[in-house]
Amino acid sequence: MTRWLWRSIKFLFALGLLCFASCVVERQLSFRLDATRAERARETQFFAEGRFQNKLPTEVKFGREQSKNYLDELWSNGAVKEPKRPMPRRTREEILVAHEDASALKITWLGHSSILVSIDNKRFLFDPVWSTRASPVQFAGPKRFSENLIELDALPKLDGVIISHDHYDHLDREAIETLAQLGNSFFVPLGVDQRFEEWGISPTQIFSHVWWQESLLGEHRVIALPARHFSGRALSDHFQTLWVSWAIIGPEHRVFFSGDTGMHPDFKTIGARLGPFDIAMMESGAYNQAWPNVHMGPEQAVDAFFDLKARIFLPIHWGGFNLALHTWTEPVERLVTLAKSRDFDLATPILGETVILGEALPQSRWWPSLKHENARERPIISSHLTSSTAD
Repeated sequence: MTRWLWRSIKFLFALGLLCFASCVVERQLSFRLDATRAERARETQFFAEGRFQNKLPTEVKFGREQSKNYLDELWSNGAVKEPKRPMPRRTREEILVAHEDASALKITWLGHSSILVSIDNKRFLFDPVWSTRASPVQFAGPKRFSENLIELDALPKLDGVIISHDHYDHLDREAIETLAQLGNSFFVPLGVDQRFEEWGISPTQIFSHVWWQESLLGEHRVIALPARHFSGRALSDHFQTLWVSWAIIGPEHRVFFSGDTGMHPDFKTIGARLGPFDIAMMESGAYNQAWPNVHMGPEQAVDAFFDLKARIFLPIHWGGFNLALHTWTEPVERLVTLAKSRDFDLATPILGETVILGEALPQSRWWPSLKHENARERPIISSHLTSSTAD
């Protein structure tokens, strides 16, 4: 047996074991919307045949040829997928000081897609993942690059915790249960509310949304918006909960959070209806040519950023977990190139560093210089787009 084949068999066995573990840990072999939520889902235009749908065909091609190509790349591309040294970081105290005054617009990157936002005297936490691994178990699965910057119970008082979808690198059950015990409210996609209730969280703390539905918090609007992705935490529950992007519209400021998504035409609609945004937090990493419809990559993320009519680009979904085959610094390297060629404001904070609107952007080159592929060598191009969407 060749070394390549043996390593591939071990990889696939480990992947299968992890999927089985997810069923055991979630204490269910399947998840289905209850009757009330299924009826609500059927009233939308994106639920059919017992599952949520994307507006565009969004197949993830992973047949025999794609699987072999993926495994070939896994063992042979030579990418440095994790940092060799600890990543620079701000301290717990620096984060707390930055968010003492919530009157301005302040955004702190806590790693991967976890973001703390202060906007017009309210504070929100997006996609909090505090566990060591983005996995149903803590002895296997993608491990975070650095330890947490701040304890959940040390965070400043939150006005809401916002979840984009239920994948393990965005929905951390242990973190959610802790935040619920602290009395927080949750803004989630339809179906994720059912998961929360099954975890013992009070329905009074949960506000579920479908695309274009919003909640009002005083003068703030928290709006669930379209995304192009999928969902699921076990072997047979894919597409049973919705996936969304989010906007928060305050009295003075506007922010956009992409969650996970492929490129889609609704970015232009969002920009026209709700823009311009002061800051867009855009998924920029963990992409592959096998998944161009569910992860858009840096170049299309910038296209979406311009569609949104946003002012500052803040990369998310990178620098947290080893979830793809590219060099871990490749997303930000490609974004730096794009910022120069397309002339936009790119923020590149270190972990825990706060972007404050009206102050100098953090733009230090804090990551190491590593060999990586550029857009010409490895383009990520979503399918089923009109030419105007892809331009």
